Amino acid sequence: MGIGFVIIIWGIIFTILFAPTSFFIGLAVRWWVLRREGRVISFRRAMTFGIFPFILLVYGFFALIGYAFHCELVRKVDPGIGDGWQVPLGNDYYLCMIDTPEHGYLMRHECSGSPIIDGISKINVFDHVVAGKAKIDFTLDLTDGHLAEFDAASEKFQIYENELVSVNQFYIERRWSYIDVIALLIIGIPALFFIKWWYDRIIVIPGASPISKLTAS
Repeated sequence: MGIGFVIIIWGIIFTILFAPTSFFIGLAVRWWVLRREGRVISFRRAMTFGIFPFILLVYGFFALIGYAFHCELVRKVDPGIGDGWQVPLGNDYYLCMIDTPEHGYLMRHECSGSPIIDGISKINVFDHVVAGKAKIDFTLDLTDGHLAEFDAASEKFQIYENELVSVNQFYIERRWSYIDVIALLIIGIPALFFIKWWYDRIIVIPGASPISKLTAS
């Protein structure tokens, strides 16, 4: 299931739930203020109260799309959603996984098509050489694409043996970095300012119930 399809499906689900939920929250706000304080607030202000949580969700949705494009176009890694994962190895080669992080496969250019080798359980990169374990032990030269296969007793492969890690560990070490922390800050800071504005507009006004503060001038 591709990322585009996942985003479209969630967008449809969100749209279906968004409008009626906001509408009923707004009606509940009007009823609450009328019952508790004996006054009617405007429909626009009531709907504003109801729509606020979904505004944040919409912002988060588009922020996620932006982050996904950054991951795929700039970092060449998966965006962290869906059932496929990938990290670059160098020279346009990738370690790819689908459905399970326990086994991976090697591809060039993109993670679709016929793999160079699949069923990989352990892997690592040594300068320009990828070494790993699948049904056989193997090395892949990233400069010329030469794939060498070795039997379990091969002395040539022993120099890589102790440095191999599980594909899941290799993926985690290469997928997540300080760049993701920076992206989180870029995404989160505008949302925090928006929440602060909402807090100042509703909560800080003294002498009124939390809901009625919405209607204060």
